[in-house]
Order: sequence, then structure tokens, then C-alpha cells
Amino acid sequence: MFMVIIAHIEIPSAYHFLTKERFGVVSEPEAFILLSGLVIGLIYPARIAAAGWALAARKLFRRGAQLYAVSLGVVVAVYLLRFIPFLNASVLYTFTDTRTGIVYDLYDNTGGDALSFIRNMLILRYGPGQFNIMGLFVVLMLVAPLVLWTLEHRMLILVALISGGIYLYNAANPTRVTIAQFENAFSLLAWQALFVTGIVAGYHWQDVLRIARGRFGRPLLAVITIAFLVLMFYSLNNPWIDVPYDMRLKIIGEDPFNQIYAQYFSRVWLGIGRLLNAWIVFAVFYALLTRFWKGFNRVVGWFFIPIGQASLYVFVVHLFYVMLMANIPLFQENRIWINALGETVVMLAIWLMVRYKVLFRIIPR
Repeated sequence: MFMVIIAHIEIPSAYHFLTKERFGVVSEPEAFILLSGLVIGLIYPARIAAAGWALAARKLFRRGAQLYAVSLGVVVAVYLLRFIPFLNASVLYTFTDTRTGIVYDLYDNTGGDALSFIRNMLILRYGPGQFNIMGLFVVLMLVAPLVLWTLEHRMLILVALISGGIYLYNAANPTRVTIAQFENAFSLLAWQALFVTGIVAGYHWQDVLRIARGRFGRPLLAVITIAFLVLMFYSLNNPWIDVPYDMRLKIIGEDPFNQIYAQYFSRVWLGIGRLLNAWIVFAVFYALLTRFWKGFNRVVGWFFIPIGQASLYVFVVHLFYVMLMANIPLFQENRIWINALGETVVMLAIWLMVRYKVLFRIIPR
């Protein structure tokens, strides 16, 4: 959530020393999808054991319905903001292509009628770009019960064959299966693989820990750490990500970097390199948090834990702060430390809203 807030405010900031793919070719959505699948895999086996698969499935379907309702509410609310005098919410309802400078209206209904506009609203074809990943979550919540059912019936190989087969087919034949806005940024057939592997890992978490603590644990962690450092080195050579003071390595040339990136690290189609890098980064940071948890929790746990526990709420309210920051001239200048201070104030304001449960009865968590 910390990285999401920084990424969506979109101003030059000292925080970009830590974000902007600094630890590998991984960004915020990978963490969202992977951790969501992992948590489902961790908690739902006990729920299935206690109440049965059908009840667990209903819970996941209700969560999907809730996410859809929240998404539709945000889509409608942002559309209505454009009609409020003296309020500039264009950062939410437009998208600017930084390469061409062309501004696109995310609610463009050119050539359509009122019914097509309403239909596009309902299928989440419109909406703020900062929120479009929620449409992907809605679909994945419908997939999760099926994955859990196969795992409950000891059909892990079937899960791997289906999910992996869909991923590989999409890699060879990039395909959009919906016209929802999220597929402009997150191919459903590709990103399901990260979600499904997250569920599988969570479901078999005790086995994962057993391997990590066994005789092969240390050698495996060493290999993963080396891979982490290699991928981080590659990412730090990125020639087109804007980092303060141009703090980029320039050892890998622009052309070879771009060729490797396009082939293995596509974000929309979740290239195999990005998929593996997401799991590598997770493993390294999980190991670090396990080793240094007490100190980390003592210093910053007070902030990160409640923000994470209320992640859906935070994801909704952060849109207001994205709009607010875009309308303050002070933060539109290239002053990275002033901008970082403004972003810090935003994060503390959101933390206070969580702490005092502001609008908790209206906005789900």
C-alpha cells in the first residue's frame, strides 16, 4: 500500500529511491495479487474443514461481489466529480501517455449512446486508472473457490496443468478475454498464474516452511538471494524509469535492456521473468522480515500493519489524496524532498483515518 500511494501520486519524489522497480522488475500489482492468493490459501483450508467448501465458496463469492460494488461505486463517483465546479479531478478520469503527451478520457463514449455508457460502467470498462486492478480482483475471486476445491481433492497437478497451460497459451497468443479496463494493464489469462501459485503456496504453507527449515533450506535461500541480486542489478539499469539524480546503473546498454525487458518482463502480459522475480522478491523479503521482525515491528509496525489490514479501505480513500496532491502547485515542481514530505503527510493522514475508523461504516476494508 505504501508503494501504491507513492506510485499513484505521480510526482518526482525522494521515495523513488526505494520504488520504481529498484529491487527487481517488480511493481505494486505483483505484491497485491501474490499476497491475496497467499492469504486465501493460508486461511481457507481451516474454514473448509470447519464449515465445508460450499460455505467457503460463498464467502469468496460475497467478497467478489463486495469488490465489484466498491469498484462500481468508485467508477460512478469519479465520473460525477468532473461536474463539480472548481474541482479538477482530471488526474482520476484521464490518462496521459507520457511518450506522446496525448491525454485520453477514461470515460470516453464517443459514438455511443446512454445505454452503451451505462453498460460500460457496469462492466468496469470505465473508471480511474489508479483503481482498475480491482476489476481483476473481482474475476479472481470467482476463480479462487475452484482452485481451493481442486486442492481439497488433492489435484495439485491438475491445478498446475490448467493454470500453467493457460499462462503458456497466452504467452504464445496474447489474448484479452474481457473488455473491462483492467485488461489494458493486466491480462487476466497471464495474471491468474501469479494468483493461483499464491493460493497453492498458502495452501501448502507448512510444507513450504518444512523445506525452508530443512537441509536444503540454506542452499535454496542462497540461490534465491543470488537471483534477487542479479535481477536487481538488471533492473537498476532501466534507461527509461525516472529516478532522482539519475541514480541508475548504465552498464547494460539501452537496446539490450529493452530487448530483454520486452521478451521476459512484460507487465501487461506478466512475462515469465516478472512472474519469477515477484516470487524471488517475496522470498527474500519474507526471510528478512522473519529474521528482523521484532525490530521492524517496533519501528514501523504501528504504521504498516493497520494500513495493510485495511488495504481495501486505503485503496479507496487514497484516490482522494491523489486528486488533492495533483491540485497543489507546490507539489508540481521538481523538488523531490518537498514532494516526499507531502507524500509522508498523506500517508499519515490515511493512517489517522484508519486509526479513527473514518467512514468505516461506508467503505469496506
